[in-house]
Amino acid sequence: MRGHIARARDYQQRIDRGEVESASELARVEGITRARVCQLLRLLRLAPEVLADVEAPESEAPMVKESVLRKLAGIEDEAEQVETYRRLLAEEGVPRRPARHGARPEGRVRRRGFQHVFAQARRYASMLESGEARSYAAIGRQDGISGARVGQIVLLLHLDPDILAQVDVPPDDLPRGVTERTLRAVARLKTREEQLAGFAAVLDQTARPPYPSEPCLIRESR
Repeated sequence: MRGHIARARDYQQRIDRGEVESASELARVEGITRARVCQLLRLLRLAPEVLADVEAPESEAPMVKESVLRKLAGIEDEAEQVETYRRLLAEEGVPRRPARHGARPEGRVRRRGFQHVFAQARRYASMLESGEARSYAAIGRQDGISGARVGQIVLLLHLDPDILAQVDVPPDDLPRGVTERTLRAVARLKTREEQLAGFAAVLDQTARPPYPSEPCLIRESR
């Protein structure tokens, strides 16, 4: 799916730069149908959070078919689109991403914990504050990731200091069951009280025994 989105971005950039005048001309150049060009471009209408989740190389979220994502992109309200996407991931029957066997490609070594992510977030925030970079997209181009992913990382700095103190720690000291996705959800809460309550709920949920009769609840808490 990341390849389809990268292809869509390339198509859109070529249209924006004036290399081709329309989707029809691009289709002729690429040797595909205009309908297929439009299908790919439609993926760029996905909410930034959805795009970032689909594109993230380290994501362990269930796979979602391109046809489903295109329908999702038709939802104009961003909040409704994100909520629909979350519900979709919680549904039974959505296949998991296949496990990767063998060594990861160079540069994609997966690290435990979140200390490296917070360090990255602070570096990105510093780049924006100093004027070294003007946008998330500009930072993303430098680091080879999407601007939406940059935004996800910087969002973690919105966590309350008391929560940061519990998660910006060595991996072995990290509370069990806490994921970056749940931290981003907490970071979106506006007040300190809401964040603390939200984080406490995450800890409470992950502390419960994973009864087989509640698979959806467990998956939704991630």
